Amino acid sequence: FLPVFMLFTSLALFGAYVYLHYTTKIYKVGSSLMIKNESSDRSADKFKDLLEGGEKSNVQSEIEILKSRPLMTRVVNALNLNTSYFAVGKFKSPNIYKYGPFLLRAYSIADSGRGFSIGVNFINGGKNFRINGEPANYQFGTLFKNGNGVFSLERNKNIPIGKEYNIVWTPTHAVASAYSSTIEVREKSIGTNILTINLETPNPQMGADIINQLMIEYQNESKDEKKISAEQTINFIDASIKFVTGERDSLENAIVDYRLKNKIIDREIQTGNYFENLNEADKAIVRQTGYVGIIDMLDNYLKNKNTKYLQVPSSLGIEDATLAALIESFNLTQLKRKDLLESNIPRENPLVKETESQIDEIR
Repeated sequence: FLPVFMLFTSLALFGAYVYLHYTTKIYKVGSSLMIKNESSDRSADKFKDLLEGGEKSNVQSEIEILKSRPLMTRVVNALNLNTSYFAVGKFKSPNIYKYGPFLLRAYSIADSGRGFSIGVNFINGGKNFRINGEPANYQFGTLFKNGNGVFSLERNKNIPIGKEYNIVWTPTHAVASAYSSTIEVREKSIGTNILTINLETPNPQMGADIINQLMIEYQNESKDEKKISAEQTINFIDASIKFVTGERDSLENAIVDYRLKNKIIDREIQTGNYFENLNEADKAIVRQTGYVGIIDMLDNYLKNKNTKYLQVPSSLGIEDATLAALIESFNLTQLKRKDLLESNIPRENPLVKETESQIDEIR
């Protein structure tokens, strides 16, 4: 049976060669990201952190954010990943991300919720092309229309033109869902705040761009949230300052009237302790009146229909633990609803409705 063994061994080796030669290669692209601890208590008990979790909850939250669909949606829009280009070959059609001889420009899309593909065949040495095998000829820069919308092709002069290409357009939410489910984010080692981000892709340049842009958008989203929170806090502080200033002015006027009425003008002939106590009392009144004013404004803020789905700016020094916990829960639920809507989930979706019910209950 030696000839039979040799024959089947040769066939197996040939099959392995063909498989390895024509199968699309998959590359693993990765990077590292440090999550900064924004806690102001730098002297916290490290042993206590170890027992109670410490920064772990914060790191786990950032992992979920990095894998979230809203953040990946920003990456898709930044890199224009809706459109994929493939060079059609006899055995395989590689993705020619950033190395294609042309770019598709969409002027209008008939249905942005449905994907489609466009076949491009070049003729006359690449001077003209046909769409989806139709007889009409087009040139670069001219508009062409089909059932999917109105488009044009823009020439990339740095890359030579082949004969046949396939353009695939995919809705943003579908691309974002695909990448957010395949990207891998985890702690580099247990107990650290360094994360590793990995992605397997047939195009290493595209994978590198996605991971780099993901970290950029993560930073930008964090800045945007801090900016919104800061603006709301500033507006809240401005209103508080106006209120407290008015109360202080009225108190000072009352003190002046009292001094004039009782002819207490010359400080040198008055008892120093009396005015010191009076001054401390004034400060206490202003402080307590300010707290009451802040609570009133917070109450009005929550009752205002125009701010129904906005975060509470800040408790601004109110030390009530229960109120602080409620405000934190309220803001987190608002962020959850915002992320759902930014993921193109309709407001009628049960998950959005449930989140809105939670917001109403916390309010």
